[in-house]
Amino acid sequence: MNRRKIVLMYNPVSGHARFKYKLDEITEICQKNGAVLIPYRTEKENPELPDFLRDVDPDGVIAAGGDGTLHHAVDLLLKNDINKPVGIIGSGTSNDFATYLGVHNRLKEYVGKIAAGTASIRTVDAGCANGHHFINVASAGMLTGVPHKVNTKLKNTFGKLAYYVGGLKEVTKFKPLPLTIEAGGQVYHEDTFLVVLINSDAVGSFRHVVGGVAVDDGLLDMLLVRWSSPSELMGLTASLAGGKGIGGAKNVMHIQSDKFVITADSGEVIESDLDGEAGPKLPLTITAKQGALKFFCL
Repeated sequence: MNRRKIVLMYNPVSGHARFKYKLDEITEICQKNGAVLIPYRTEKENPELPDFLRDVDPDGVIAAGGDGTLHHAVDLLLKNDINKPVGIIGSGTSNDFATYLGVHNRLKEYVGKIAAGTASIRTVDAGCANGHHFINVASAGMLTGVPHKVNTKLKNTFGKLAYYVGGLKEVTKFKPLPLTIEAGGQVYHEDTFLVVLINSDAVGSFRHVVGGVAVDDGLLDMLLVRWSSPSELMGLTASLAGGKGIGGAKNVMHIQSDKFVITADSGEVIESDLDGEAGPKLPLTITAKQGALKFFCL
């Protein structure tokens, strides 16, 4: 009997660092549905993982962790031309893409279908920023560095609240960020607070941030928040929290394109963020890669 093989890439420290206690449950689900589960404990760098996946030749890969864990899995698969369907077990501080796909917090049903070979498969786009792939979001601006400055222990204790606390500590340092953006044959010069390129409409634990977003249209959606007063910025946050979206809001620019070039006009070193992980420094050339990945869905 040829059993399905599933490689489980799990981050032992993401979220509350409790995922390892789910390993037995996931193993049981796979065994009962006729699959062999092969756990792989990820670290900050995993140079041997591509060869491991080629040797095992699994029927699919499940990434267990937060958005950052999924980011590293996606980048590794695409850079090494490993074409395997991907599953997500969201166990991190933020699990935006798993939420978008509707698989978050549905462990038994989801893993059971993956193991049994009955999960549906959805082809989705990916983004690429200066050669680094991302699945959900790329950003630059005043809040971009906050997640990287939040202590892991603090994130595990307070979850998303830790990001907001970190953001408050940075408020006094905020200043306009002048950017030049090329997209769709147009050039824009804007003093910005934040620029975000999204693949899905679930970003920063908010849903439906803007209308017209699709993960399979070959396009990325740019939301640029122009520099504005604190009260206006708070209003945007309130709209997001209320699920209203900000696509048509004052001081928000929404552009769809398959390619963006973003340059910092000030000459200072500006870092980007890809799926919650530190990304390359500006200038950025960001492209959409249509149909780059396949994901297990319910």
